[in-house]
Amino acid sequence: GLGRGKLKKLTKRLEQNKGTAAECYAVYGPEAKATLELKVAQGRRIRIRDVQVMLLWLLASTGMPNWMGVRNKMLVEKVVVVFASGLCVS
Repeated sequence: GLGRGKLKKLTKRLEQNKGTAAECYAVYGPEAKATLELKVAQGRRIRIRDVQVMLLWLLASTGMPNWMGVRNKMLVEKVVVVFASGLCVS
């Protein structure tokens, strides 16, 4: 198993979205999953460009968008995008 010190270091790395899927499962267990949190102002639309930036960050580790957050990003293996024109966060 993981010692207390190693577990603490791994947890910190994972909170910074650094680490591997195997490390994530070792810390959080087999039921670990990635979660998405939108940080968009009420009524603001998410544009196609926003989705492109998000996908590049998720799949290629480019700059993280400031309008969303993903916990356990390393667990994202596949992404499906559905475009529905005119949707708002509200």
